[in-house]
Amino acid sequence: KLPKTDSTDAELAAIILALRVVAANDYLRNADRFVVNSDSMNALDIMRENKMRKDSIYYEEWQRIRPLLLGPIKYKWVKGHSKGKTAREWVNNFIDKRIRKHYRPIIKNNEKRY
Repeated sequence: KLPKTDSTDAELAAIILALRVVAANDYLRNADRFVVNSDSMNALDIMRENKMRKDSIYYEEWQRIRPLLLGPIKYKWVKGHSKGKTAREWVNNFIDKRIRKHYRPIIKNNEKRY
């Protein structure tokens, strides 16, 4: 529900939300590994290299979630915005369209929050 300022901010929010859902589920959080797929290299680099700043709006949430996930997390880049018709491409494009529609009215400046 926090305002997103750019696409990296939105991707970080999506990753944190997905991991929050996994961490809240006893069965899922006990997986032997986790794979985060994203079409945002910036967001993946921030997560992979643990570069999230302490003043980030996501930092505290990430600190609460990470110890609950027992397996290692792999971060994988996937191609986005392609014209293909595979299920992965369709879902990625659908989600991107929905996010743009929802967050466009609340993007007011280009302040970095991660």
